[in-house]
This record gives sequence, C-alpha cells and structure tokens, in this order.
Amino acid sequence: MSAGAWQARCRFSGAAPTALAHTVEENVRFVAPQANEAALTALFVTLGLAEHRRHYPGELSLGLARRVALARAFVVKPDLLVLDEPFVSLDAALAARMRTELIELVSRQPVTTLLVTHSIEEAIAIADRVVLLSASPARLLADLPIQCPRSIRTAEEIIAVRDEIEHKISVADRLGAGC
Repeated sequence: MSAGAWQARCRFSGAAPTALAHTVEENVRFVAPQANEAALTALFVTLGLAEHRRHYPGELSLGLARRVALARAFVVKPDLLVLDEPFVSLDAALAARMRTELIELVSRQPVTTLLVTHSIEEAIAIADRVVLLSASPARLLADLPIQCPRSIRTAEEIIAVRDEIEHKISVADRLGAGC
C-alpha cells in the first residue's frame, strides 16, 4: 500500500466532554452517519447509554457525558484513540466502571490507545505499557512494559508495577526531574 493510500482515523476525547445541542444518538451519529443500528446499539449498551439515546446534553450527568464522548470516539472505529484524563473528576466507583467499559471496547475493537492520566492505578488497570514523562518540558523518565495481560493480572503483579512506577517517580523527584 502506498503512503498516500493509507489514512489513519484518529479520535481524541479530552478531560472536558463536549457535545452538540442534539440528542445523545444524534451526537454519535454526527461523527459516523454510516454507523449501522446494531453496532450503535451494542456500543450504547456497553457504555450504559441505551436508555439515554434521546436525552440532550443538558440532561446528562458528567459520567454520562464522558460516555457519550467515548461513544463518539469509538463509533468511527479509529486507528488511534487519544484519551486525555477521560475519567478525571468522576467518583472512584464510576471511574472504575468506565475503565472496565473502555477495556471491553478496546478488547472488542482493538485500537492503539494513548491514555494521558495522573493516576498510577488507572494506568496499570488499562495499559499494556506505562510511559512516565517529566514535568514541563516533558522528557522521557521511564518506559515500563506491563508483561502480564490485564485480564489475568494478580493483585501482587499490580502492586509490583505500582511500586516500580512509584520508585521511578521518586528517583526523578530526587534528581529534580519530577513528574
């Protein structure tokens, strides 16, 4: 395939979800008018949006608005998905549920995903690899592959990865290159 023949589909979902002044379904269909009904219904069911299809942005909680943003990102079947703090300012239980939903979507529709987060636990729960960056200007502090697939990670493995990340951050702080 020639370089000009390949075009990547990239989707970005930021920390502040945005939606047009249309229903949830219209917001999602706006970015993918060709989406078939079965695929859209499956996406809405996975993200807990099925009963909210006809709701307007002003009728949605922050958690539902973030789910609409994820639906808009996934419905186009992107090659690259960039998520900037997608679960920030959500309570712990909702953030955990949305991480599970994200993992399910990525498992069903594999996509290279770049997740920006300040939460070590969130990074470990979702990632196959954690890249630590310093404070501005950003420099690479560590690139840590997580060897064990997320579906079978034990509590001990999660603790070991967290400890390694915290150690790298501690060393960076001592050297004045903190995160």
